[in-house]
Order: sequence, then structure tokens, then C-alpha cells
Amino acid sequence: MKKLFTLILLGAGLSAAAQNVGINTATPQTTLEVVGSAADVAVPDGIIAPKLTRAQLIAKTGYGAAQTGAIVYVTDLSGTVTAGTATTNVLQTGYYTFDGTRWNTITQKFMGFHATKDDVYSLPPNTASNILFGTEVYDVNNWYNPVDGRFTPKVPGYYQFNAGLRMYNGGSSERYIRLVKTNITTSVATDIANGSAINGTVIVSQVSAVVYLNGTTDYVNVKGYSLDAVSSSSNAHQCYFQGYLIGQ
Repeated sequence: MKKLFTLILLGAGLSAAAQNVGINTATPQTTLEVVGSAADVAVPDGIIAPKLTRAQLIAKTGYGAAQTGAIVYVTDLSGTVTAGTATTNVLQTGYYTFDGTRWNTITQKFMGFHATKDDVYSLPPNTASNILFGTEVYDVNNWYNPVDGRFTPKVPGYYQFNAGLRMYNGGSSERYIRLVKTNITTSVATDIANGSAINGTVIVSQVSAVVYLNGTTDYVNVKGYSLDAVSSSSNAHQCYFQGYLIGQ
């Protein structure tokens, strides 16, 4: 029986040395070593993880602590993920690894957006107003809503936000924009500028901040304020709102 098993291993290009297993090598240097056919251009080298649709992965019930480190490849985004479940973070195709509780992407794809203003907007005096950036330059995951100006990501983590707004009027009043998280009164970042500092009538207020969002209900939008009534420009280089995931 031992001889038969050895013949089967050799026939399949497999070998076992002590506790190590090798494919296309008789001297595996680790628990499992796979040696490709680098010299044969017709042979596609590589290792392919199990391929599943998202719906199939959602339906799986056998994963637990013992499966920590498992790797699969998700081929499509069928099915619907539910917050708090193992597949909560499966929001794009690609490789995922299991951490004992959830599946997490191995190859982090860009998650973010960039929007600009496509119109001139009048800010009423002494009132904090939502600023809408209606032109989406890109919105990879469709998490930005140009109708209400909110960015509501579905992946929890720390996000970098940048925004700018060009405002002008005939006076020199103080004006600013804010990054506001989930409509909280206290903004996460504010840039204040006085109109008299830049030509007396025109200022560009810019603001940046790193904000943690929970991936479900949290969102960030931009508000503008001026002591006097002002108008905003539609200059895309100076009137913009962008955000992107930088870490979890």
C-alpha cells in the first residue's frame, strides 16, 4: 500500500518529504511548496483559490475560528450582504481571506469619489447651508449622492476628505466651509477665511480631515457659511468635494 501511494504521488507530480508536501519538486522547503514550469511558455503557472459567487459565499455556514486564513475568489456580486455577518465587507470581486469572523479583501481596491460644482449657488447670510457638488468626476462604489451632497460609505474605516469652495461678494465678511459628519452640530473640520485677505471680494476656503465612518449610517457632507450673502463659483478646480478610504 505504501508503494502504491508513492506511485500515485509521483504520477501526480507530488512528493512528500517528512512533514512537507511538494508539487513538481522532490524537496519541498515548506509545509507546501509549488514549483512552476518557468521554462515552458505554454504552461500557465499559478495557484487558483476556490471560486464562488458572492451569493454562494453568503450561503456558506461552515466557517468559524478553525477556518481562519482561508482564501477564496469572489467572481460576482450576486446576493445581498447583511450588516454584521461574515460577508459584510464583500463589496467587490476579487480575493478574500477569512479572519475567523469575517471575509476581508486581500487586494484593496480604491474606494472613494470626487465631485465638483456645476452651478453657481447663493449662500444666505448668517446661515449654515448644505453645499451640493452635482458633477461626479468619479464615484467608484456609488456611495456619493449628488442630490443631498452626502458620502455614505458601506465599508467601515478611516476616510480622508478634502473640500474647497470659491465664494465672492462685494464685502469682506468672514466665510467658511465645514466638513460635517452625520449632521452633527460640531463639524469635524472647518476652514475660515476673511474676504479682505484676498482681493477684498473673493476667497477660496479649503478644508481637509481624516474621519472614521461606521460603514452603515455615518456620512459626511459640506456646509458653507458667511456673515453676508455670498455666491459660490462653479469653478471645478476650486469647488470640489472628495473622499477615499485610507485604512480600517
